[in-house]
Amino acid sequence: MRDLASPVHSKNFFKAIFRYFYHQAFICVVFHKARPVAASFMFRFKKTLANPWASSVREFRYLNANLYLYRQMIGFACNLKAEILDMGRSSKNAPTYRFKKQFCPEEQPLYWYTWTVPGQGLFPAEETLTLPGWKNCPWAWPICWGPGEKGISL
Repeated sequence: MRDLASPVHSKNFFKAIFRYFYHQAFICVVFHKARPVAASFMFRFKKTLANPWASSVREFRYLNANLYLYRQMIGFACNLKAEILDMGRSSKNAPTYRFKKQFCPEEQPLYWYTWTVPGQGLFPAEETLTLPGWKNCPWAWPICWGPGEKGISL
């Protein structure tokens, strides 16, 4: 997730979700030779199954594990009889947007607002909600993890 310029949440964050919403929260994992190579977090609310976080291990990109992961999530949503599978936000024409477009989803506009720091410009239009500097964050940088925790490797 860090490589995609997304903050990594702590284990305690996910533990709390599963503690309080254990009937609505799900994790889908794709394995290759017993190693997890792609995973997603899904949350059900009424007739919607939302996928706010998904990622794959870069070194296994050649396997198209992310494509298989999304296929499994679609099947899971059907099995739950969900009426909507929310694939999460993506900026128009960003790589995540282009990836999701191959599933022919119905797009819903989201309105994003930005605030700039005086004297600094805007971020690139393709991904206005990400901080390019986040990619340079070391794996164990304290803001990435909860106190005394190690990161979750998916």
